[in-house]
Amino acid sequence: MNRQMTMLGAGLGCILLAALAISQTTPTTQEATGVIDLQTVVPANADRVWQAWTTRAGLNEFFGEDCRVELAVGGPFEIYMSMAAPEGQRGSEGCTILSYLPNEMLSFSWNAPPKFAYARGRHTWIVLQLTPLDDGGTRVRLVHLGFDEMRAAHPDHVAEWNDVETYFRRAWPRVLDSLRRALTPKTG
Repeated sequence: MNRQMTMLGAGLGCILLAALAISQTTPTTQEATGVIDLQTVVPANADRVWQAWTTRAGLNEFFGEDCRVELAVGGPFEIYMSMAAPEGQRGSEGCTILSYLPNEMLSFSWNAPPKFAYARGRHTWIVLQLTPLDDGGTRVRLVHLGFDEMRAAHPDHVAEWNDVETYFRRAWPRVLDSLRRALTPKTG
């Protein structure tokens, strides 16, 4: 099978590869490590999980009220949590796809919720990995990175970045649970 990996610049590619290497040796934990590393098993094949994360219809099944996504490096990856909120405050406006390997890996920039005024304008990033399982399901690994880099780059806002990390330590498990529920076949 011919695989293509689309990357945004050599510099970003190096950052993403380093992030993946770090995440491979970082245990899944809820401690304040600067890396959020979560996994779940979804009872759907990798293609179905990929569609859930990379299409408007798929994202609308489990994540937010609406979205704007274009599967291309630099394409929008905007998930709107509240369409009633003013533009710019609805969700992940301004976030983009950083790289992808179809049905295997997706990385995208991510912003903080509007209540974190300083952090909102600065992006962390997410690496999503899909691993097919023998039973037809898919292991979904979500690694959220960039908190330590933001604390180091913005030392006057460390407390806010700590709060942002704590927020996402609570939010991402709910998102993964919502994904699992959306892709679990309905019985009866």
